[in-house]
Amino acid sequence: MQLAKWIWDSGEAYPDSYSRFFKTFESHGGEISIELSCDSNYEMYVNGQLAGFGQYADYPYHKVYDTIDLTPFCHKGSNRISILVWYFGVSTLFGYSKATAGLIYEIKESGKTIAYSDTDTLCKKAEDYCAGRQKLITRQLG
Repeated sequence: MQLAKWIWDSGEAYPDSYSRFFKTFESHGGEISIELSCDSNYEMYVNGQLAGFGQYADYPYHKVYDTIDLTPFCHKGSNRISILVWYFGVSTLFGYSKATAGLIYEIKESGKTIAYSDTDTLCKKAEDYCAGRQKLITRQLG
């Protein structure tokens, strides 16, 4: 990813919080894919259809990303992507190393970047989720 920036909503990132990100992009009818990474989990919709989801078991110093084919969900012209990110935010012994809350992505059509995460990406707290209610069961698993 060369153009994308790590982003988060304007509020404070606290453990067990949810944020939504939105972007509209134009397609010319080619093959469309997204490269995406976040901390901690995400679900992604394109034009209202579930297009991908994932959980990251990476480290703050070694981030990984998914590559997902969005072609079946897109059409020629204007398309809208919506990504919900859940930030776990509490280190556990075996399951998760706390990192900075964030999302980064690049959408490509036929290999050319057509949209990416930046300050123009709309975002807001996902108020339809109960945040901050995380109950730790054990130090090992969270």
